[in-house]
This record gives sequence, structure tokens and C-alpha cells, in this order.
Amino acid sequence: MNLPAIYLCLNYLYEVQQLIRLTKTLQQQKSTNHCGIP
Repeated sequence: MNLPAIYLCLNYLYEVQQLIRLTKTLQQQKSTNHCGIP
């Protein structure tokens, strides 16, 4: 495999991980806010 393809693949995987982390934190905030409502 050529180097640029590997770099693009790793960069893509990193971006996906960041998105997953972001969605997880947003879901946690939503759930805590929802639970905080009396």
C-alpha cells in the first residue's frame, strides 16, 4: 500500500472516533438534563 492511502485511512478513523465521542457526550448531557427535570 502507498503511504498517502494509509494516512487518509488513519485520519478517517480518527475523525470517526471523535464523532463517536462527541455523540456519546451529547447523549449523556441529554440524559442528565432529562433526568434533572422534576
